[in-house]
Amino acid sequence: MKTLEVLEKVLAGKRVSESRKRSYKGAFNCLAKFSEEWPDDMFKVNAWIAGMPTTYSDETVEHYFQTVLAAGNYIQKTMGRNANGSWKWFNVFQDAERPRIKKKQRRYFNSAELVGCLKAARGETEVALISVLIDSACRIGELEGLTGRDVGLNFFVCQKGKTGQRHYRLDSRICRELKKMAGSDDGVVFKNRSGDPASVYSLGWYVRQIIKRAGITGKKVGAHTIRHSGASLIAKKTGSALAVKALLQHDKIETSMLYIHDAEDEIQQDMSPMAMINVVPAEQTVLWLENGQPAVEGDNVVEAIDLIDDMFERIPDEVSIRPMLGVKDLSCLRRLMVEYARMHRGDSLVYQSQDLLKRMLRKVK
Repeated sequence: MKTLEVLEKVLAGKRVSESRKRSYKGAFNCLAKFSEEWPDDMFKVNAWIAGMPTTYSDETVEHYFQTVLAAGNYIQKTMGRNANGSWKWFNVFQDAERPRIKKKQRRYFNSAELVGCLKAARGETEVALISVLIDSACRIGELEGLTGRDVGLNFFVCQKGKTGQRHYRLDSRICRELKKMAGSDDGVVFKNRSGDPASVYSLGWYVRQIIKRAGITGKKVGAHTIRHSGASLIAKKTGSALAVKALLQHDKIETSMLYIHDAEDEIQQDMSPMAMINVVPAEQTVLWLENGQPAVEGDNVVEAIDLIDDMFERIPDEVSIRPMLGVKDLSCLRRLMVEYARMHRGDSLVYQSQDLLKRMLRKVK
């Protein structure tokens, strides 16, 4: 059978989109230049792959192989089997050696670049768009047609995901802004300059312009890089594929593991067995000694002195102070509280700091 005859049979028998037709034609034209006849053994297939132009990327070679393989499988099934159960026409691409593809290098924005994107956003729509992408790590296409009804107290629901409905966690303050932008349950959150619902292409264009204004250049500077960056930050912080899977709403944990592999070096540096047995790093501690040896209970060190903690005076019990603090003093304390809150999200001391600042402001007003 001729190579282009196989293409005609596939296009005549399968319902495919125009973009898929172009993929079939590109792959089959490449194969037809190598051999007018459909390859009859796997060695010819391997020779075709090896002889592809060096200008083709690994992804293109793999795509052409997979396209022709799928077409051959379709013809094999339509031809059917003989009485003895063997195929009337066997697709030799099934036995051929698959192209070897290099690992795709993802690009990740660091924390400073993500903050730069937030600062570069202009207007309510751009600020909300970048905030949602960073905090939820959703896909840009999942924001198209988002309505006020889809936004909850601390999440939003994507009605048109790749594999069905998805729930993305989102900061409650951002959710309130999205509700306000929608105006009503049926109102669309993200609109274009004409006031109509923004398409996925418009949203992507907004994101690329914001990233450009932030001074970030190079390849892979779209909305999906922000999604990858959020996953990378979670992977480095937790070292958990389950946390990445929950954030990105992956169907398979194998996909989430890719981010763990990329962050392995930094995860390794953050792991400290010494910290897990309640020992602060040596340059900051002096252990209580018993007869010249550290005091231990089983395999665990009982107590350690933190030298950094000892730099600060202890607060006596039942002390009551009504300080007259100036603006500079209060501003300094507030900056310390803010920095601590950024580094220790969810820590109970963050909420205690909020209450403390409120009480101090009541005293000095």
